[in-house]
Amino acid sequence: MLFRSEIVKAGINTFVYRDDIEYYSTTTGKERGAIVFLPPNYTESKKYPVLYLFHGGMGTPAEWLGGNPNEVVNNLVAVKQAREMLIVIPNIRAREDDGVPSDGMSPDHLNSFGNFLNDMRDDLMPYINEHYSVATGRENTAVAGYSMGGRTALYVGIEMADKMTNQYGVKVLPVNCDQLKSRDIIEILNSVEFK
Repeated sequence: MLFRSEIVKAGINTFVYRDDIEYYSTTTGKERGAIVFLPPNYTESKKYPVLYLFHGGMGTPAEWLGGNPNEVVNNLVAVKQAREMLIVIPNIRAREDDGVPSDGMSPDHLNSFGNFLNDMRDDLMPYINEHYSVATGRENTAVAGYSMGGRTALYVGIEMADKMTNQYGVKVLPVNCDQLKSRDIIEILNSVEFK
């Protein structure tokens, strides 16, 4: 489902397109969801780099929404401090029951973050590349996250070094993050450089 909403920050007026997607995961054997933000002037005739943002261990993709990544990126693009890009925010808990568990330290829960590598490589990235106008190649793909998502970003980035050049973790484990701030997203964007 595609949403369109207007944002006004720092005197910059742009539109945000949010696409809540579902893709089939051969890794988990079920449909999984993700949030995709498209640039304001998204067009199929242009290829865009992709930034994958990962949530924390007891979190969900919605946690990133509090930091307004779409607004931060669009405002940085408007002042020529970042390139237009797709932002993909998946659930990095890759297992059959991928909801937030009552026991966050269970082996099944902890192993699901390592298993996300398979979901990312075999299911999510191919879906994104097929359904959106994506600039492929490792120089156009980045992963970032905080807490367990930061650990997962580093793991995915190392294991998939042939597919991406940028990995970044904010407040990597064992820090407890209650809420992401826009400054965390700016810190990520300052470390990610698409060629």
